[in-house]
Amino acid sequence: MFLGGLPLLAIGAAGSWTLLVVAGVFVIPKFFEIFADFGVALPAVTVMFLSLGRWLGGENPGQVVPGVVLMVPVIAMMWGLVPLSVIRSTRVAAMVIAFVLLLTAGLMLLVGMLALFLPLTGMIESLQKGP
Repeated sequence: MFLGGLPLLAIGAAGSWTLLVVAGVFVIPKFFEIFADFGVALPAVTVMFLSLGRWLGGENPGQVVPGVVLMVPVIAMMWGLVPLSVIRSTRVAAMVIAFVLLLTAGLMLLVGMLALFLPLTGMIESLQKGP
């Protein structure tokens, strides 16, 4: 459970959310362009997931502040769970919060992968059929 005095659960929770935000800013918005080029119909879950990435990157029409600016303090607070999980008086509370955050990030990543799977398979099928 411990690695150099720091609980792995808190590190995993903060790291997974950091990964989710980085992927949302740099990777996910590119999928809108790819799917638009191929003319693939997108399910509502996929559009919602891709819209989250656009919001994080500040690419939504009329958006003034990128969502990542709002997520930076949240990520900093999550990394703050790591030292709190070492202190005996706050360990249980910090570990429960870290567990819930880790489950939530894992669920979001799983839903995101499933949301992208169907349109990507449709795109691959259209490439295999040819013009």
